[in-house]
Amino acid sequence: MMTIRLRSSFGDYLICPRGEVPEEGELLSFGSVESARFFLLDWLNDSLVLMNLRSFLCDEGNRNTVCYLDDHELIDEVAKILCFGFTKVVRLPPHEPWLFYLAEEKKQEEQESEQDAKPTGWIRIKVVDDLSHEPVARLRFDCNLPDGSKTIAATRSGQWEMSEIESGQVSLGCEFDGATLENTLAFVGMGDEATGEEEEHPDFPEPFRQPLPGSYIAKIEPHKVKTGQTREDLATKANMSWESLAQFNWAQTDPKLVEQCLALFVGCSQKDQDGNHVFDDSDEPGIIYIPTPWQQSNLDTDKEHTIRVRRIVPVLPILYQIDVDQPENKNDKVKLQAANLKWEHEIAAGELEEVRPNLVRLIFPLPSNDTQFHLIQDPGDGHRPTYVFQNFTIKKLLAAQSEEIEAIDPEPSEQEESSND
Repeated sequence: MMTIRLRSSFGDYLICPRGEVPEEGELLSFGSVESARFFLLDWLNDSLVLMNLRSFLCDEGNRNTVCYLDDHELIDEVAKILCFGFTKVVRLPPHEPWLFYLAEEKKQEEQESEQDAKPTGWIRIKVVDDLSHEPVARLRFDCNLPDGSKTIAATRSGQWEMSEIESGQVSLGCEFDGATLENTLAFVGMGDEATGEEEEHPDFPEPFRQPLPGSYIAKIEPHKVKTGQTREDLATKANMSWESLAQFNWAQTDPKLVEQCLALFVGCSQKDQDGNHVFDDSDEPGIIYIPTPWQQSNLDTDKEHTIRVRRIVPVLPILYQIDVDQPENKNDKVKLQAANLKWEHEIAAGELEEVRPNLVRLIFPLPSNDTQFHLIQDPGDGHRPTYVFQNFTIKKLLAAQSEEIEAIDPEPSEQEESSND
């Protein structure tokens, strides 16, 4: 646990673990969180102290939340620890204010006497969506500063800035624990100009194309599986276990659910003698996403740097039974619709081509795991739409999946009955 030094016009203080309290000095106690907060407010405008307090909270086990705290919230959290925790505050004697850091102070005095003080600088990091150029909020990443110290950066409104740092070069990186394709943005480049990459599914509903806040950044490669490739081959390519790769792609690690994901999302149809799916050139779409950790080094201080990212939109391919050559089906539309009606994606049957007799492949955006959705065939002639399924989730779809989905005509939904009324 780290020790923090504080200086003010009222005296010199140490914030340190109970077992590391120096002999010289007066141990302070706070009767309430408010009194501890009032004590800390004297350093509210001291950026160096605030940075040390954030590192202090990380040591206390609050790494995942500290980067989202503003300065006042940071003071509040530290005040709670000073009031109730095992960390203590010591007022140092005025005649020896920095006995605990004597060696460090002596070194600093020598540097100042030689007029060799290191210059200070600043750095600003912006993160934008490569397609829309809109800022991406609530991304967090690790930052290595020129003096060797580390801090956590968070883009509250699409950018992060730090001043009064040693001039030099900064490096950035992003943790990978807990990352999935749904909550990870793909790094595409640096700079103010768009990379020129075209949007993969421009017809998908807007909610699927916007970057999600609170995401990770990683390098993501869409890999087309081939005949003879094994799961271990892909895991080795990603430098992770197959279970971790499955977790990243589909947020699933259960072997049975992973087999169903391979069939539904990758399009695997071939199996080995043990009944497990194997990869084949004919798998459609046949895509597994390979992530690698993102790092960006050699970023000069006293400059603004722009990180360009984009959201990977995984697809939900469904083999659907319909005779598109029948005149009565020409104007039909098949749509995937959120149960809460926040989005829907519609496909015209007349634009589809058969992949097998009376079978077409529908490509929808993949809903999140907790979203309920319907699959609907609308004849477009005023007749009642046919609900192929209602209020499904991805997990339910995996459990009920079959190679072919044939339209059925269930009882009208509650929503439909209310609209008819």
